[in-house]
Amino acid sequence: MPSPDLLAKLAAHYAANVDDLFMEAGFFPPDVSKILANHFRDAVVLLRAHFSGE
Repeated sequence: MPSPDLLAKLAAHYAANVDDLFMEAGFFPPDVSKILANHFRDAVVLLRAHFSGE
């Protein structure tokens, strides 16, 4: 599996969407990972409220 650093370099080289490459490789983009790590409870509440349909 490619490292996050390699994915970012590949995205830049091929002018590809870096977020798509991260997700296809099974990673969250680094900024999203940081948000989830720092605001886990808020992220869970927000995601459930937005996507649960309730």
